[in-house]
Amino acid sequence: MKSKSIPFLLLLSFLSISYSLDVKDEKENLSELMEWTVKNGIKMPNIEIRNEKDFGRGIFATKDIQEGETVLYIPNQVVIDPRTAIDSIKDRFISLGSSPSDLNNLKSLSITNIMALFLIQQTELESSKWKPYIDALPTQFDTTIYWNEEELQELDGSLIKGSSVLFYLEFRALT
Repeated sequence: MKSKSIPFLLLLSFLSISYSLDVKDEKENLSELMEWTVKNGIKMPNIEIRNEKDFGRGIFATKDIQEGETVLYIPNQVVIDPRTAIDSIKDRFISLGSSPSDLNNLKSLSITNIMALFLIQQTELESSKWKPYIDALPTQFDTTIYWNEEELQELDGSLIKGSSVLFYLEFRALT
């Protein structure tokens, strides 16, 4: 089965997200997330997820990473994409007795709304295969995609400003 490739710039942009949870929840969520990654065949040979006091949770290299080296492998069966979301939402609607016209209304939703609906739905399901992943997601975060012009100017001359602008443009193109 082929794996999906995540553009490295996109991955780096997600890594710049910082957030915090209650310390107990943070350790528990990280432990459950790590168990979930192993159970679902996610491979991270040279990186680790850990909590850093001053920065929050992040992904860190455990050794120098060579050009062309696989940093993260995510099997297709655990990738959350619009098709996965739509199929899951349809299955749930049908199990609740929704009519075909209700299902047709899904076509009018944007990808962002479909993904949000999927996350809400999966959060409510104790049996969700993505529960440990979803539980580990931040409830609040700060990333440069939401910064105003004045805040972005503080990054002038740094590589992160260019990455932030590119990520912002890519993100807006998807939504």
